[in-house]
Amino acid sequence: MLSCANVATAMARFPLNFRLLVLCLAACTIPQARAACTNMTCSQCTETECSRTSGCRDDSAKDYDARSCLACGDGCSPVEGETMLVLDPEQGCSTQANVIAALLLGAFGGIFAGVLPCCMLCNRTRSNRLKHMLSAPPGEVKRTHAVLKRKFITTSGENSSACLFDVEFQALRQDGKLYIVSGSMTVMSLVYDMYQEGAQVEVAYVYNQESEFVIVEDAKCLINTGLPKILVCALCTFAMIGIACGLGSIAATGCFLSILSLAFVVGLVSAWGHFLCVKVQRCLAKTSVTVSPAAAGQVYGAQ
Repeated sequence: MLSCANVATAMARFPLNFRLLVLCLAACTIPQARAACTNMTCSQCTETECSRTSGCRDDSAKDYDARSCLACGDGCSPVEGETMLVLDPEQGCSTQANVIAALLLGAFGGIFAGVLPCCMLCNRTRSNRLKHMLSAPPGEVKRTHAVLKRKFITTSGENSSACLFDVEFQALRQDGKLYIVSGSMTVMSLVYDMYQEGAQVEVAYVYNQESEFVIVEDAKCLINTGLPKILVCALCTFAMIGIACGLGSIAATGCFLSILSLAFVVGLVSAWGHFLCVKVQRCLAKTSVTVSPAAAGQVYGAQ
């Protein structure tokens, strides 16, 4: 039976040089033990070890590679199945982390940059609607006089206030029936000072849709009034921050998708300002308006 003693006795019969050669060959052929997986040897970890070792993160997008197990320091505590967003500008849009970061930063910048065109388009759409209300033919928009029942000012906070008129007028529909329309309307401070309670106020309303009406003098003032300069300056600042965020993400990720994300969000927010902003305002204004049939002989304004 072969034992260590027998091997040692047999080796002693050979020259020293031969014995050293045999020992070197044995050392080269014995499999080397793999280094333990720690936060200092993340590149030696298997996929399972990398996801469970504190201080290591699996940054592989698809197939696992030992080189994708990166050291993230002692502060990170990886959770199995979770991937850390490690940005590498040199890899561009080829890594999942860069794509996600580029899309998120672009969308975030688009929200800031889109506020300016949104507000400007909303203001322009409102002005166009008011111009239509004042210049439309009688078949679309009719005018009459309303009675100013009450005028008051509401405050919200220390520096925010709104002037309102409670008006009531008689509207003629296409079938010849009269309806009483009453509601509250926000007006500019200049118009607020022009009228006293009980006065006759000229209004324009959509034919057969009496709940949509405007006070003529207030509409004329709003058409010639743009956005406050201080608001425009603030919106321009937001826009520059948003654009800088979108462009800066290219340097951080090397992925151009941030520009597409920024442009998409800006377009989306601008479309809301152009198509939906005024419609939402009109819907909210209708909530404070009531329309009811007029009693026989009841007169509130001249047709």
